[in-house]
Amino acid sequence: EGLNSFCKIFSFIESTTTWLKFDKDNELNVFYGLKVLTMLVVLLGHRLFYILGNPMSNPKLVESIYLNGPNIILTSTNLVDPFFFMSGLLMQLNICKSYQNVKAGSVLKKIASRVIHRVIKMLPAYCVMMAITAHIVPHLGDGPLWPLKTWNEAEICKNYWWTNLLFISNLIDVKYECLIVSWYVSCDIQFFIIGVIIVYVYMKNKNYGIGLLGIVLSLSVSIPFLVTMLSKIDGIDKMQLPLSYMRATPFFCGIAAGFIVEKLKKNKFKFSKMTVYFGTFLVFMIFICIQLYGARFYSREVFYYPLEHALYSIVSHCTWTIPSMWIAACYFTSGHGSPLSILFNNKLAVSLGKLSYSVFLVNLTVMMMSQSSQRLPVYLSTKSVIDAWIYDTVKSYMMGL
Repeated sequence: EGLNSFCKIFSFIESTTTWLKFDKDNELNVFYGLKVLTMLVVLLGHRLFYILGNPMSNPKLVESIYLNGPNIILTSTNLVDPFFFMSGLLMQLNICKSYQNVKAGSVLKKIASRVIHRVIKMLPAYCVMMAITAHIVPHLGDGPLWPLKTWNEAEICKNYWWTNLLFISNLIDVKYECLIVSWYVSCDIQFFIIGVIIVYVYMKNKNYGIGLLGIVLSLSVSIPFLVTMLSKIDGIDKMQLPLSYMRATPFFCGIAAGFIVEKLKKNKFKFSKMTVYFGTFLVFMIFICIQLYGARFYSREVFYYPLEHALYSIVSHCTWTIPSMWIAACYFTSGHGSPLSILFNNKLAVSLGKLSYSVFLVNLTVMMMSQSSQRLPVYLSTKSVIDAWIYDTVKSYMMGL
């Protein structure tokens, strides 16, 4: 049975059937739509930064962006946090059901089987992408930048592929990472292992489970604070972002949101319609202001205060997480999620949402190939960025199939 299940992962017919399957009554459908929305924003950010890293005819515009914004670009390094949050929330909601009837003596088996299932589910596309990057991509194009970009990435994958298979690529020097997005996959698996244990403890004893989650959340908040404070680094230091202990808060907040939703549904608690809409507006306004606050760290005239940066290193991973927790609580308990349902509870959104992991794996390789074949400096403008974004987004979803 296990071998049959494993072989089905590679079945085109089985994969296509699962991909096109749509259950209109599934309340989790909206999360596929939210994944699509988040992915489009992430792809826009990736495309912009690839353009900024290549020759352009108006480089002064880049300096202007650093000095004058828009601030959302300068503080956008946490845009994948909604993915971590949804991963934690969906893990809690799905696994709780399977742990209802855990028998004594099967603890290790239950935990290990969940982790192994997760790894097996993620590995095929991951390994294929590493093989393509190492052995095929370098031969698919040319240009003055092609050898520097593609061959260097290929050599890294040939030498350090094993760090990806062990899911520790986020813990080594970033210049040795095979696939730029591998840090996310490593973080996800590391969080998942801890999350499975927390959910199991919670199912056996709710007080112990909540206590364990509280400890993990406290560590996920205090470690970035201490690292930033003691190392005297910036609150938005990009070199710290791949480290799992620096960005664990969204995932474990997702688990906490699952526990909260479960409790609210059990008590049949509902928010009023006014509370839902006004609360959503207020929460988003507050956390957008906090998000944009980080842009001040780019100013040369601002004095460095370690405490300020340390505090921002914490709240920067809450700016998308807390609003997501609020939306989840409102959607699952109050029945005022009709705008979400209208937008995202349809076959197109669900089908595209199921491709999110594959698209996340391939998108940077697609963009790298586009930029590596560049032969002349580009003129950076809003139109050129949007055009490149649309082009590579379509290619990424096609490749994700």
